[in-house]
Amino acid sequence: MAVDVRSQYALQPRSGEFAGYLNTFGSEPVVSERFGTNGEVSPDSQDSEASSPLAFQFSGTGAAGRAAVESCIAGQFQQVYGAQLRHYMPWLLSYGKGQRIHGVLGMRRAGSEPLFLEQYLDEPVESLLESRAGVPVNREDIVEIGNLVATARGGSRLLFLMLAELFAAADLTWAIFTATPEVQHLLQKLTDDQLVLCRADGARLGAELADWGTYYNTRPAVVAVNVRAERERRLERPLISELLEVCRPQAAAFARQLVEASV
Repeated sequence: MAVDVRSQYALQPRSGEFAGYLNTFGSEPVVSERFGTNGEVSPDSQDSEASSPLAFQFSGTGAAGRAAVESCIAGQFQQVYGAQLRHYMPWLLSYGKGQRIHGVLGMRRAGSEPLFLEQYLDEPVESLLESRAGVPVNREDIVEIGNLVATARGGSRLLFLMLAELFAAADLTWAIFTATPEVQHLLQKLTDDQLVLCRADGARLGAELADWGTYYNTRPAVVAVNVRAERERRLERPLISELLEVCRPQAAAFARQLVEASV
């Protein structure tokens, strides 16, 4: 049996802040093929990992190096929930050192196709979000976030910094998640305001529910975050603003890939 986890998350408990990350980015250009073929670390790469800079990768379907990222996601979901993955988000944002992947999140633009999490909703995501947020919402401004995996300290936070800059460069506003309580707790640390839209009822998946292992035992919810507004608030904090600036050049390149693929 297999599981479609395009909007689900596998996080291992961790803590930690951003201090020290500025020195780990290095000065390398946009990453394309920084990870191995299967997500594992070779003996030679273990020796060099400590001295390697953090490197980001933004992979579309079929991109070089994507298989390693998918393998990392699949392994974490199997370990945490006993799930078997068969589908992934169209875009995977990942980072690591050497050949080791430390974190991943997936992206799907609502303007391109129906979202996986819309199976939990009684109306289009933009209609529900507009009614709950009290502001006009364009479907083109919404991105579903999923396939979230973090295996290193502070990994999710670092991914969300890059995501914030990518959203800004691509002129996007809303990130919408299927979030376990653990992910909601993480979002509380990263954001000032998250909108809980509804419960993610696994029964709506029909026969596929049996394939999800223990995931729905966590009682996940559909949650939205105005990334544009959150980024503006973070720019007022010196350390976070500096980290966002470090992310900006790569985020702009990633955003161009995303926008060009949607044309």
